[in-house]
Amino acid sequence: MEKYNKFNLSALSIAIALVVQPALAEEVIEDKKSATAIEKIVVTAQKREQYSQSTPLTIDVLSGDQIEKSRIESVQNIANLTPGLSLDAFPSSQPRPFIRGVGSADTGAGGDQSTAVYVDNIYMSRPAFLSFDYFDLQRIEILKGPQGTLWGKNVVGGLIHVITNKADRYFDAKLQATVGSDGILNTNGMVNIPLIEDKLFSRFVISASQNDGFAENINTSNQLMSEDRLSGRAHFLLKATDDLDLGLSFNVVNEDNGGSARNLYDSDITGLSTDPDNDNRITSGEIDGFEKRDIFSVTATAKWSTELVDINITANHKELDYVFNEDFDGTNLLDFAMSGNSVGDPLQLQRGGDEETETNSLEIRISGNSENDLFWQVGGYYEKSDINQNAVTGLFSGLCAVDGILTSVGAIPSGAYAAGLPALIAQGFGFPAAYAAAYGAGVASGCDSSDTLATPAAKQSFHQIAINESYAIFGELSYPLSDIYTLTAGGRYSVDEKDFSVDSLDSFMGLQLAAKGTPNGYEQVNAIDDWDAFTWKLTLDAQFEPDLFGYATVSTGYKAGGFQDGALTAEEAVESFDPEHIINFELGLKSELLDGSMRLNSSIFFMIQEDLQVRQVEGTVVFTKNAGEAEIKGLELEVMVLPIDELSLGLKYTYLDAIFTDFIDGENDYSGNRLSRTPEHSFVLNIAYDIENPFNNNGLLSLESDYAWNDDRFEDNSNESPEIIKAYGLLDARILYELDNWQLSIWAKNITDEEFETHYVKFGNSSHVTFGQPRTIGVTANWRF
Repeated sequence: MEKYNKFNLSALSIAIALVVQPALAEEVIEDKKSATAIEKIVVTAQKREQYSQSTPLTIDVLSGDQIEKSRIESVQNIANLTPGLSLDAFPSSQPRPFIRGVGSADTGAGGDQSTAVYVDNIYMSRPAFLSFDYFDLQRIEILKGPQGTLWGKNVVGGLIHVITNKADRYFDAKLQATVGSDGILNTNGMVNIPLIEDKLFSRFVISASQNDGFAENINTSNQLMSEDRLSGRAHFLLKATDDLDLGLSFNVVNEDNGGSARNLYDSDITGLSTDPDNDNRITSGEIDGFEKRDIFSVTATAKWSTELVDINITANHKELDYVFNEDFDGTNLLDFAMSGNSVGDPLQLQRGGDEETETNSLEIRISGNSENDLFWQVGGYYEKSDINQNAVTGLFSGLCAVDGILTSVGAIPSGAYAAGLPALIAQGFGFPAAYAAAYGAGVASGCDSSDTLATPAAKQSFHQIAINESYAIFGELSYPLSDIYTLTAGGRYSVDEKDFSVDSLDSFMGLQLAAKGTPNGYEQVNAIDDWDAFTWKLTLDAQFEPDLFGYATVSTGYKAGGFQDGALTAEEAVESFDPEHIINFELGLKSELLDGSMRLNSSIFFMIQEDLQVRQVEGTVVFTKNAGEAEIKGLELEVMVLPIDELSLGLKYTYLDAIFTDFIDGENDYSGNRLSRTPEHSFVLNIAYDIENPFNNNGLLSLESDYAWNDDRFEDNSNESPEIIKAYGLLDARILYELDNWQLSIWAKNITDEEFETHYVKFGNSSHVTFGQPRTIGVTANWRF
């Protein structure tokens, strides 16, 4: 009840703000001093160009300039600067975004995400596809709330749209180089070349990123969380006629990154747990692990403009080759046994897998001439993904069971290690000497090479093959009821079909499988299921004044059902879980005050989510199931002020009250619990100060800083400790000097060296945590032709 009272009070305050904004403008306008107006931003959130201040939805926009200055290089960086957006990254190379508490941690071949990521209108169908270049981006749009009419599949919570710069008619070139702490070395280049005057243009981008790593494995003396990435983009634009534009773009990514750094935490401490060695940047796993991927994508576009309609066609083919391995608990049993440490449970697990995916998609969209009062657009969408995935968990996997020395030990349940080791030594098993010999022989034989998943003493493996197809037709109408009011109605009919097969024949001595009577796995089973839904949107917006815009909207979203990625029996493997649905009620007001030098945007929303697909961990078993219902209430606030020409102040704030209203999980009643990964409060503060003509008549010195803060959040729907991500704040700052075609930036990220958690999971009797990057500092130089 207290949470609902908090929401009602906050909702009342924001409603008052919505009402008094026009009056506020009139009251303070007389005292307004001369100031530069805030730049107007054009977005394509509704598949057409509109000013963000006249777009009837909550949208955060990161401009290309801001992306570059703030060194946004990953989805995690986007989340750090976007209140209401959080991530599940397990591992870091497969990030799954949550917007307003809506998301999914499922990475299996038979599952989907609830919050989507698009790059240049192309849906990233798999989490491992989420690797993009931050260099030479036009902007990033974060659309909050369901977008189930124009944007296709799986946009229950919202979406992130990354938009790159395209080829144009003028020659242009840019070079960028960065050096920083922890071996950071990044080089980027762009060149735009007109190939045939007024007809054919091209744009090429290449990026290379490296660092030495941000954590250390003291068992191997190697660095973890390192990066070695090479990527490139090419875009060609042909002006075939005055009315027809043809585009062709290519994107390639090659990554060979270091493994994640997991810390074993004490799960017996009440409340927030602690790291036994008190250093979150140090682990001692048997292996270092790795994350590798190769991505290739090609996109063809056509835009034909006639006197009556515009026709847009987008076709895409992309391929993914991905493999990873990580030491799940960040410890090795030898050190654990010899230290006499009694904290936690050294599972001696490695977790890894590989995936090969090919995806093809086609969208055709026809829209009316925007000069007419009635704007309409209709279209169709098709996507097919062929996924071949292996998910592997290995026990004692770093030891390789050399010459059978560890054969008998490999069958010991993980919970018995701490108590069992002394008994084994007493019985003449030769621990820890035999253990050490086996470990040394394993290392010498190369069984823990980063190129392969080490041969375990016990292994649980699931081989999944899925063919996922999606079909949709959609349409939207916008009609001005008067000079002020516009009514928009849209709908989308979607059909999803999944042909899924799985086996666990590559398993042996699998502890979880043994609990179900199949220790050595089960043979391949096949299942087919399909789902369909009609999603819709109804919006009334009002342009009260040129600088005052409001809207009221009701929108719905849908995500297809799916299949388990680690079912322990053949019967569970062929049983699908249901789709999830959401409805969102939202009121918003966007205003620009003081002759455009102040922006004040606010919105309140109420969402009801049914049959949401939640990821549950019970003991050592992980599965996806449908919860009954959840309600998510909240508000968004954005303020930006230019009090004087040289100074800019910004605030973005999100309040979330995300509660399960009906969730019975076996004997557990989670009704009333908070949804996982939903901080109640989050905000981002920004300040920038410009000094013109320092040192040179053409120079510009800028001082900028961001502070991003997130409240405590639960990592598990049970809301039980220790799975709590503690509140944290990240402070970044930079000094930029621009002179003619040059720009020099001295920057620092996470200045206070905050040790912030990015993932927390309780598995068995242990808790395992990963952390974000520590403080980094560096220098970036840009040169533009």
